Amino acid sequence: AESDGVDFNTFLETYMGLTQDDFNNQCDEYALKAAKEVLVITAIAEKEGISVSKSELNDAIKEYTEMYGYESEKAFKEDTNMDQFGEYVLESKVQEFLADNAVITISDEKAW
Repeated sequence: AESDGVDFNTFLETYMGLTQDDFNNQCDEYALKAAKEVLVITAIAEKEGISVSKSELNDAIKEYTEMYGYESEKAFKEDTNMDQFGEYVLESKVQEFLADNAVITISDEKAW
């Protein structure tokens, strides 16, 4: 809104077609969905014994340092919330586990 030179409510209405209440409701829904996802990812990781080793975290740091053009791993770490990054790496491992181990059954073909 600031970069467009308008107040937040005007930005919401003009550029997003939302009222403040609509925006707040969308934020609430997103926050609830995100919280549920974290709980599910954490539960799967615990149940399946999935964790991120220091070596895996260091490999991910190296990968992202190169991918995003940081001059050093130290610069990447200084610019990144490392707790959140560790959670992201764990989430990626859980998603990979699910993709590798999911068994899909279709009980009602009409649902497709």
